[in-house]
Amino acid sequence: MPLPKDSEQRVTAAVQRAGELHLDDLTTTHSYLRGYHAIKELGSRTSYTDPTQIIALAYAAYGWMPTILKNIAADDELIKLGNFIQEAMLWHEARPTSPFNWPNDNVLRAVNNSVVGTSKLLHFAVPSLFPIWDSRIANVFSIRTQNKINSCENYKQYFLLLNEYLSEPNPWRCPSNIEKTFDDFGGSVSLLRKLEFCLFVSGGPEPGIEY
Repeated sequence: MPLPKDSEQRVTAAVQRAGELHLDDLTTTHSYLRGYHAIKELGSRTSYTDPTQIIALAYAAYGWMPTILKNIAADDELIKLGNFIQEAMLWHEARPTSPFNWPNDNVLRAVNNSVVGTSKLLHFAVPSLFPIWDSRIANVFSIRTQNKINSCENYKQYFLLLNEYLSEPNPWRCPSNIEKTFDDFGGSVSLLRKLEFCLFVSGGPEPGIEY
């Protein structure tokens, strides 16, 4: 099942909902955001040629969310994941017109046999290119079943949607309350991360509450 045809409008509506949240509604995300900067720093120091370091980053990402890391791919799959990350970094830096090359689905499920888990590791490796994907964000697009949330194709479409959303002629402006929430913790945060966070706080049954 692909993302809905009105996905771009859903992103815009989610950003609007996020912008209407009171700052007090976002206080429950503070520890989450503080940890984000620490793991992003770890991601910038990780050697993606070393499966052991990739595993360490995967455990850090899972310690940052309410799920235990139970399954990690074999070293040969982690090496493929590391190679993909390095190729993605070069592609992103060059800003080419050539299409983005994805690895096979096993690589996209290398962390806990989960696209959600791997998306978090990919984000911490290249924060301005890979958005995080989880059940709250999937809910914005009316995707609620586990097999659809864990769909590699849905993540690829979501990746393309958000990157294209930010590349539109009119520059995207992050809602001021979301900017303020990030500013409270210092450090640089990519526009992609801010946009994804808007979807996160808008997508759950209780906007602004992590689960």
